[in-house]
Amino acid sequence: MKKIIVIVLVLCLVVSFAGCRRAREEVAEKMIEERLEKQGIDVDIEKQGDSITIESEEGDIVIGPKSEWPNDAPKVVPEFKKGKIESSATMAGNTILNIKCDKYKDASDYLEDLKSSGWKEMMKMESEDQITYVGSKDGIQLTVSWQEGQLTIAWNKQ
Repeated sequence: MKKIIVIVLVLCLVVSFAGCRRAREEVAEKMIEERLEKQGIDVDIEKQGDSITIESEEGDIVIGPKSEWPNDAPKVVPEFKKGKIESSATMAGNTILNIKCDKYKDASDYLEDLKSSGWKEMMKMESEDQITYVGSKDGIQLTVSWQEGQLTIAWNKQ
């Protein structure tokens, strides 16, 4: 019975804020924060434009659409220029980019660029419809994965 009352109250709040987008977002942020805190996870969620920042004791996570290569990307990570960055996430020195990349060859060429620029291959798997690569250079670990028109590039400090 208590759950039903809480759900009805939440629905009333959401409906009452239907005309105010920011108010709805704040209610959603608060609900998520409280839910996580009940599980022992202390976070603070903030939405700024199209990005969401989640602050916690372990570090901050920034998630959002990204149309450009990150300015703070390590210099040793070559920019991928043959696709459109659709989203990114950053936390404690780890970055993940999701890139629209329709052509297998473009992803494969990127791996060749890595090889020619001195990346040490730690693992590589290729088939006709999938690529997975892990490499390292100058204290940076890089993971590249391509499948069905989606390229993921992730890096972190070792």
